[in-house]
Amino acid sequence: MNKKQWWERDDLNYHNNELQFANRNIQHIANQLETPCFIYNSKRIINNLQRLKSALNENGFNNKHKIFYAMKANRFTSLLTFLKITNLCGIDACSPAEADLAISCGFEANEISYTGSSLSKADLQSLSMKSGLLMNCDSLHSIDSWGQLKPNSEI
Repeated sequence: MNKKQWWERDDLNYHNNELQFANRNIQHIANQLETPCFIYNSKRIINNLQRLKSALNENGFNNKHKIFYAMKANRFTSLLTFLKITNLCGIDACSPAEADLAISCGFEANEISYTGSSLSKADLQSLSMKSGLLMNCDSLHSIDSWGQLKPNSEI
């Protein structure tokens, strides 16, 4: 009998002394692919997003929230496209290029929350062209600059 490790869970564990992830043998996967490689469990991603949404709803936020994935953590386009397909979250971007990448993966501008600092005029101009983009401003200068480009818009 294997002693369970502290990090083991239902979808990541040892079975017969072989490491398993999402019911697949990791060694077999590594033998088929170049390593290092990243392996994702789509069911776990969906479950985590649903658990977060449920926790927010159970604590009084009753669909008065939006969840945004911080794509700076991982910009893998297949993952971003999968997140779009789930329709469980939007994207938090921190550069105009990230906002463009999110759009290329299927997200609409109104599903993107932009959080950036020290924006150039060119960056602000590029972002202002994305109708519906959710803008987070971090300074009075950013608020003033955004207001000049997008009068009467929300920040």
